[in-house]
Amino acid sequence: MKVVLDTNVYISAIIIGGICEKVLEEIRKRDIKILISPDIVNEISKVLKEKFLWNDLMIGTAIYDILQRAILITPTSKVSVIKEKKEDNLILECALEGEAHFIISGDKKHILPLKQFRKIKIISPKDFLKMLIS
Repeated sequence: MKVVLDTNVYISAIIIGGICEKVLEEIRKRDIKILISPDIVNEISKVLKEKFLWNDLMIGTAIYDILQRAILITPTSKVSVIKEKKEDNLILECALEGEAHFIISGDKKHILPLKQFRKIKIISPKDFLKMLIS
């Protein structure tokens, strides 16, 4: 199984822990591959720096940890499914290029309402965790 995690899932796992951290733990225990793109890495770095005022060393350590467990995908095609927040399309592009089975997102406004993108199921961290455990 291959998944793409939305930036908000990474940020929640790093800053808050909780369900998003449990999702990452369960993914690591199983043969589930995390796909990530350079654009998603940049977005995570930007949020940590601008919203949480992390310094470069802290950000570098977090990104290093993420990349140790992920497959870096460089999308070759662009999509513009989400018009209101164009950067959310980066998640869809990574999932499409990497042929992901799931996009895991906490974005109730733009990504989760899609429910599916092409053949890729879009699911909340809570629902993904329930699916894994059951």
